Amino acid sequence: MNNTNKIRIASLIALLFSSWIYAETPSIEKPIMLAIEDLGQLDINFQKAKKVTHYPGEYLPAEVSSIPGKSHPLLAPMDIQQVDFLFAQGKHVTTGEAVLVIRGPAVHHLVNEFEGKKADYLLRKKRYKNNKTLLNKQAINESLWIDISREYYQAKLEYEHLRHFFTLVIHKDETAPSLTLAAPINGIISYSNKGTFQSGGTLAEFMSSSSLALNLALPIRYTDPLSYLQVENLSPEHCQVEINRVGNVAQNVFLEAWSKPLPSNCALKLGQAVRVKPFFSASAFRIPQQAVFEWQDKNHIWIKSNHSLQAIPVQLISSEKKHYLISATTELSEREVLTSSVSAAQGILLGLGAE
Repeated sequence: MNNTNKIRIASLIALLFSSWIYAETPSIEKPIMLAIEDLGQLDINFQKAKKVTHYPGEYLPAEVSSIPGKSHPLLAPMDIQQVDFLFAQGKHVTTGEAVLVIRGPAVHHLVNEFEGKKADYLLRKKRYKNNKTLLNKQAINESLWIDISREYYQAKLEYEHLRHFFTLVIHKDETAPSLTLAAPINGIISYSNKGTFQSGGTLAEFMSSSSLALNLALPIRYTDPLSYLQVENLSPEHCQVEINRVGNVAQNVFLEAWSKPLPSNCALKLGQAVRVKPFFSASAFRIPQQAVFEWQDKNHIWIKSNHSLQAIPVQLISSEKKHYLISATTELSEREVLTSSVSAAQGILLGLGAE
């Protein structure tokens, strides 16, 4: 093969290669434009797109609950058989007000145990202080001091456990053994009607108004941040509640969400089931529904650009009466959007596409 043929073959390969590169290079999409005059005598109206910072979702069920970790439990220090509650469930009580009475033989044993724990604690406390002085003088060995310290702190722990309970005792009847206990805080009282209470179990819970919030299951399909809730049948000024947190662990197709504490003007009760409308944070625009048309399997709108119309792709976020809330990569705030003869403009576009 002579040099001339080699050059021709090399040139042909280079040409084929460059053609392949050209074919693989994606073309830059041109804006879809349409002259307004092409619509002729058709009725042409525009409305300005309005920017919104929040949009509503569908109504969801919610319940008024106590925020986890915010209630004040009153625990049974031992097994208790008889308890008389002096208030109905959900009633508001004040600090120091009598709320329940413990009755029966357990009361006598409980009082004796408390007095015994108190005497033991005071004795070990005295021993601890005396021997600490001796330790500082190196008059006792370290192993003995460790035993004395351990016994002291164990006695203190057991005494404090019962002392905390007895600080709420406001009346003691030794003839018909009973203890009357007071509310530890101002708040709502909640308790179980099971009758008997085991040691360490909850006799009652007290919840301040600042611990009540809305608890709901948020569908995982919502991807924008949840901002606040509006309770159905209550005006926004009466019950609009901001969101405190949304969990990130799915329970089937839901995420658990909690509102911030309910404002006093919400007038909702503990355990009350309500419906709430969620509002999400987003950079969105409100436009009339008739402004949206479909082109190449995507939703579009026409916006005015000088003497032409430009088709802008949009994503539908939500519907609101006769409007859509949309998002777009193009800034649409206060841009004029075509709201009439939209189908006619789409027809012309289809005709252009067929050429």
